[in-house]
Amino acid sequence: SLLGIALPLLVGADSDLADQLDLYHSVASWTLLATAAAHIGAALFHHFVRHDSVLTSMMLGRRQR
Repeated sequence: SLLGIALPLLVGADSDLADQLDLYHSVASWTLLATAAAHIGAALFHHFVRHDSVLTSMMLGRRQR
């Protein structure tokens, strides 16, 4: 159940399918984590190595000119 609502079974119990979906879920989550880490690393690179305003331009509440 989801929030007290009974959900219909879309497929029967299948351990092979569960294993495959678990693999897909793991790959997707690690890919998302790696992408987020790459973006954070790139923003820090621009701020500390290139000394440009890329990081400060992405900050919340800041107006673009």
